[in-house]
Amino acid sequence: MENPPVQMSSDGEFELGLFSVNLEEHNYGYYIQTKFEILDYNHLKSMSLGELIIMRNEIYARYGYIFRKNGAMALYFENQEWYKGVYKNIDSFLTAIEKRNLLNIQKIEKEKIKSNEK
Repeated sequence: MENPPVQMSSDGEFELGLFSVNLEEHNYGYYIQTKFEILDYNHLKSMSLGELIIMRNEIYARYGYIFRKNGAMALYFENQEWYKGVYKNIDSFLTAIEKRNLLNIQKIEKEKIKSNEK
């Protein structure tokens, strides 16, 4: 074991090694809140189409999604020092919060695209 038991509590249970997690090391990007909270729909509507596209794709990028080679998102995220493309499908990694945010973001993106076509 890399972190062997270091202390025994009064009830006889071991506490495993010293372990701390820096959330910033595991949650990269500009839109980290998409991982932890369902974003306000009106706030999302106030964002630009470009911001929404980056926000949506950042959710995938955090899990190492491999974007289309030479596509806009591949080029964008390859310039982020934290991004590592590893997986073709990350659907099983997404949390319920992220799935809800993705649906809301996509809905607003479609609305913005439709209103730009008029």
